[in-house]
Amino acid sequence: MNHSPEGEYIEVMQYLRFLGNLRFAGLTVFIAITAGLLTLIFKSEPLLKPLTILVLKIGGVLATLTFWIAELSVVYQWRQFVVRAVELEQKLNYKVFSRLRGAPKFRFMPTSYFVSLLYCSIIAFWLTAIIWPFKF
Repeated sequence: MNHSPEGEYIEVMQYLRFLGNLRFAGLTVFIAITAGLLTLIFKSEPLLKPLTILVLKIGGVLATLTFWIAELSVVYQWRQFVVRAVELEQKLNYKVFSRLRGAPKFRFMPTSYFVSLLYCSIIAFWLTAIIWPFKF
């Protein structure tokens, strides 16, 4: 293992790329699961029993909460690694993350806010579907 600042910087950058890929993969899997649940609940023939539909809708809420918490965890880790990347960049005289507006805190991250809004909207949809049953 390389303990030099350059070696650590390489590791930090690889982990940041991994976290970015993990966010994309998680969102992709979440969309696939949600689409599957929607198809099962609203388009299945013969029609499912009301209790089964309710359980699947509750499963939609739980799946959404699970993926949202995972997303928030990945964003938190990403922010921590960016702070370290900026520290290393100062030692190495690099300018990758330290040039970005808001570095290293990144208080305003529109993509993260949009993804959280997406999860909130889908939770609202599932809760509405539980309270007021409807068919497409």
